[in-house]
Amino acid sequence: MRDFVADSRDRHDSAILKSDYKEVLSILRRRNPRYAAILKMTVDGFTQQEIADALGVPKWEVKTSLWPEAKAEARRIYKFINYRSR
Repeated sequence: MRDFVADSRDRHDSAILKSDYKEVLSILRRRNPRYAAILKMTVDGFTQQEIADALGVPKWEVKTSLWPEAKAEARRIYKFINYRSR
């Protein structure tokens, strides 16, 4: 598994690091299993087309709707985890 960074525009503080990935994914599975699946497939190296095929949706839906929302939800969870651990 690689560090969870969606693209080069992500700032370090908003990326989900390996150390917190499992906890974020666990919380996300309970809140939104579909987003959790998208995040896991992305980290595992699947392309957007492969994710779309697995979910039975068009690629544009993954690219413009599902992926950005899943990423935003994961970031909210990550921030909560970091806030809680202070």
